[in-house]
Amino acid sequence: MSLTNVAIWLNTRASGNPLLNVNGSSVQERGTLNLVSGDHMPLELYLREIESDGTLSVSDLPVGGSIVFAARLISDPSIKVFQASSFVLTGEDADQHYLGDLNLNTDELNDALEDVALGAVIKLRCDIELRNNGNTRRRTLQFDANVYKQVYLGAELPTPATPPYPEPGVLLTSDLSGVYVIPETDQLLTLDLTPHALSAAPAGALLTLRAPDAYAPLLFCQQVGAATTSELVVALSAPAPEGYHLNYTLIPGVAP
Repeated sequence: MSLTNVAIWLNTRASGNPLLNVNGSSVQERGTLNLVSGDHMPLELYLREIESDGTLSVSDLPVGGSIVFAARLISDPSIKVFQASSFVLTGEDADQHYLGDLNLNTDELNDALEDVALGAVIKLRCDIELRNNGNTRRRTLQFDANVYKQVYLGAELPTPATPPYPEPGVLLTSDLSGVYVIPETDQLLTLDLTPHALSAAPAGALLTLRAPDAYAPLLFCQQVGAATTSELVVALSAPAPEGYHLNYTLIPGVAP
């Protein structure tokens, strides 16, 4: 391979924008490589030759050639934070790539991130060096990368908490329901809740007004004010004729 016009993808199949696009002596960074400290994972490097018509062809290193992927801190170039060099050719046709092992759990990287705030990044300068057999000829491609601090590193497990409301299974229970027979001509109803032996005032109530037949006048009902442990007040849109009744189901409140 000439390495004059090549495109490189890392950990993504060779399609769409490459991480690096090498055109003669010009190297363009087309994407951003984001890493997380502590990760230890396979590293897939897809290497493709860019033909004169812009199409891509699968490209191999020279026989016996090798790849080195390494990074140093931009803030302190004397510190190398990781290196991957044992790449092997794998896959066929469009899936052909070089597979290596990337270990971001290094003392140097962990030390660099020790005083970095969660959500902030440190910047690295990375090399991808393509070598021939014997390392007498090589092409080095450089780009920047971001490294984020692990979220859970050194953190305690969250403490389970009891929700400040009743369990779903007790929100609607039969002993919190009742039927109130509406006295004729009454419009403001006071329901006696003492038979329910409530430990806390209801948060509300589900109300259903039942007419004696399909020809009875249409009435509406609404809770008035807050309920107490002993009573619930409901107003009707008009005085009720004979035969109306009110079905209710209390919504439990939370005891103080």
